[in-house]
Amino acid sequence: MTIKDEVRALWEACFEDPEAFVDLYFDRRYSDDANIAIRKDGRLVAALQTIPYEMTFCHAVVPVSYVSGACTHPAYRKQGLMRKLLKEAHRKMRENEAWFSVLIPAEEWLFRYYRASGYASVFRFDAEKLDLNVFLNDDACSDRKNDYRMECARGNREVYAYLNRGWRSRNCWVQHSYEDFLDITADLFLDKGVLLVAKRDERIVGAAIAVHKGDDLVLKELLFDDERTKAVLLSGIALHFETFSALWIKPGASYRHGMARLLDVEKAYSAYAENHPEEHLTFFIDDDQDLPENNGLYEIHDGKLSHDRNIGREAFPFTIEKATAYLFRAYLPYMSLMMD
Repeated sequence: MTIKDEVRALWEACFEDPEAFVDLYFDRRYSDDANIAIRKDGRLVAALQTIPYEMTFCHAVVPVSYVSGACTHPAYRKQGLMRKLLKEAHRKMRENEAWFSVLIPAEEWLFRYYRASGYASVFRFDAEKLDLNVFLNDDACSDRKNDYRMECARGNREVYAYLNRGWRSRNCWVQHSYEDFLDITADLFLDKGVLLVAKRDERIVGAAIAVHKGDDLVLKELLFDDERTKAVLLSGIALHFETFSALWIKPGASYRHGMARLLDVEKAYSAYAENHPEEHLTFFIDDDQDLPENNGLYEIHDGKLSHDRNIGREAFPFTIEKATAYLFRAYLPYMSLMMD
């Protein structure tokens, strides 16, 4: 049995995902290089994957790593194996130049669990209930439909280019490569979802990603050039699914969703300092047991960061979790379409 086969068997013992999704994940996303695992009693009992992504941050695009498929066999839980895996993962991620580790807890209690490994709850979202009748019965919207051509698109570079422009314009957003986009759409179609594109004069001016989750029709992405295009897209979604309401998941602060952990404090706070030249802050970190090179005294002044590994004077105490939360406090970090 290969390592991949062993990890898949562990996944199936821990999660209740449909076989088609598991096939997709292990065909397209999984790699031995990204996998970290623990063996006990001659078997693989805990594993996770570290998948590289990019994120917009402080007017730059920086490398991050996404923790995926973290699981421990039920017979080996409560032995500290996942904390050991995360520590190894943090070291590997930093060696691969990632600035942050990011993840989405599968259950509510896991937010508290991951805090113990330095993660802060920074990724949030809003959920807006939409009455699609408004758009179906809008006479002005009906008159404008002839200006548009609507397509149920597959994953292609033209659609990706449009979505990517929107994603790249947003600060503190986890980004998707073209290959990742193909995986997202493959997963979407497994769930009988749709990628609806609006074109005007043969140019894409809007796109929506929608899928049923339980009793709700969920809009997982909605990008548009103007309000007129938004209205036409939403009426198209209503007609395609023959439904009159949808839940639009979008950037906001109402609900927590994902977590982040600093892997390289010096790089991240140097970028932050450069973008906040007015700020003067002195703090120290002394609790990062996974990456002790992050410990020390930091000072932000005149757009520069200094780092002294010796804590020799009074400063504000930060845990690695609080240092992460402080970094993102003025932003709305967002993570979506992660196949979670």
